[in-house]
Formats: sequence, C-alpha cells, structure tokens
Amino acid sequence: DALGMTTRQWAQRAGVSQPTVTAWERSEQRDRITLGKLREAAAALDCELVYALIPKAPLEVRVQQRALAKANALLDRAQHTMDLEAQGVREADLAYERDRLKDELMRSRLSRLWDGE
Repeated sequence: DALGMTTRQWAQRAGVSQPTVTAWERSEQRDRITLGKLREAAAALDCELVYALIPKAPLEVRVQQRALAKANALLDRAQHTMDLEAQGVREADLAYERDRLKDELMRSRLSRLWDGE
C-alpha cells in the first residue's frame, strides 16, 4: 500500500501469480508465513527482510533475575527444613547467602540456570 503497488504488480515483480501474493498476505496476517516466503516478498518490493529477537530487558539483567530466582528456590527449600527443626537463619545471613549463591550460579555454566523451570 505504501508504495502504491497492486498485488498484480507485486506478483509480476516476484515472478509469481497474483493469488500467490494474496496467499502470502493472508499467511502473514495469520502468523503462518515462512521466512523464505517473506524473503521472496521483500525482494520483490526491493526491501531487505530483517528478522530479530529483541529482549524485553537487557540479557545480563535477565540472567541475574534467573540466578536470583534459582538461589531463592534453593534457599527456600533449605530454610523450610531448618524451620521445621527450629534452626531458622537470621534474615541478614539469609540475604548474604542469597547473594553469594546468586553470584556463584552466575559464575557457573549459565545453561544450568534454565534447568527445571
């Protein structure tokens, strides 16, 4: 539309039939189009296809969040057992251990952070 090109003209440039271009458009609207077809469509429009995954937050922040969540999960299990045995840990000690464990997890193989969602 922005180019003022009809589907017939677009199909001609792409070397395909007009129904094929219409099918591309329908597939794109339904999130069913392949990257290969998008590449063909872009080339016919003298465009470059750019495909990217863009993180919602910086990757370093996401890794820190995941390491903290894993550290919390590990400490929560230990804390529960200790509470049952009346051996609770002071909050300051727990916070220190949480940070230490988070840092240790971040220094280890990062793929381990994503085990056991």
